[in-house]
Amino acid sequence: MQIDWTTLSLYIVAAFTFAGFLRGWWKEMFTTAVLALFVFFLKNPEWAKSAIDYLNTIITLVATLVPMSVDTVTKGDTQMVVAMTSSAQAAPYLVDANSPNTWLNLFLLSIAGSILLGRVSSLPNRPTMIGQLFGGVIGLLNGSVITGILREYLDGRALPGGVGMQQQTGDIVLSGSNGIQHASSDLLIKATSLPNITILDSMIPWLVIVTGMLFFFAFVKSRVAIEKSNEGMRLNYRRIPPFYS
Repeated sequence: MQIDWTTLSLYIVAAFTFAGFLRGWWKEMFTTAVLALFVFFLKNPEWAKSAIDYLNTIITLVATLVPMSVDTVTKGDTQMVVAMTSSAQAAPYLVDANSPNTWLNLFLLSIAGSILLGRVSSLPNRPTMIGQLFGGVIGLLNGSVITGILREYLDGRALPGGVGMQQQTGDIVLSGSNGIQHASSDLLIKATSLPNITILDSMIPWLVIVTGMLFFFAFVKSRVAIEKSNEGMRLNYRRIPPFYS
């Protein structure tokens, strides 16, 4: 299957711009912070590998605690129920930090989680027109960053252990193997019309990372505050952000 990357990017950017307009700036800022984290991992593959290793440690620990099977053992006149757990070496479902599929799935789940968090958040207020306009601008930024991250995951060069792809005339070719290669009989996706600038060029990734950090600070600061009262200091986590009513 062949797709025009520029056209696909425009659809994604338009969708997130419209969603940002509806959601308002406050909810969009959290999505930006999530995207900045993935850009940071792309820029620093060793940190990305460390994060996956930590995740695998948690998975291994859970696997050793959760019973894999339950057996009944009879000893004399007493029957005992014995829960069998797996060993640390046999822990299932470990995550491969070098696989593009791993990062693509984590990325999509994180985006879906940030959108779901915005829907179920305790902010019942609706954004004003200015809040919606700001949300549309931030949504446009998020859509642009998302297309850049997706391109890097298809490329694989910035992943831990990534060896990059072989490029011809600006095309990305995704085959059924573990990497991105020239077109072959098991071709799945071929992306064309790629821009020359990527999200990892020059200062772009650091601008995204710093912006995400500032947005996350604004996201928390506009909603949570420490206030003084007759009973002392208290945490107010129900402030109405600016440009919401």
